[in-house]
Amino acid sequence: METEEGVILMEAKSGETAGGDFFDAMAKAAPLIERAAAPRKLTRLVVYGGGTAQTRAGARVVPWSKLRAVDWL
Repeated sequence: METEEGVILMEAKSGETAGGDFFDAMAKAAPLIERAAAPRKLTRLVVYGGGTAQTRAGARVVPWSKLRAVDWL
């Protein structure tokens, strides 16, 4: 998703536990998108079925129930 400040690479997962495999596809796509988006900022965001917001593997992990609280800019 493009914003004024950059690009948000977002992926939705149905699992309640943010496993390491959550970030596999994003890790492959991010370098390509970073090159295309440069010099704008790339933000990585994973929406999942769990209940705890966290940061893992360079991505912000957000529960779907708290998606409204995400600052999209």
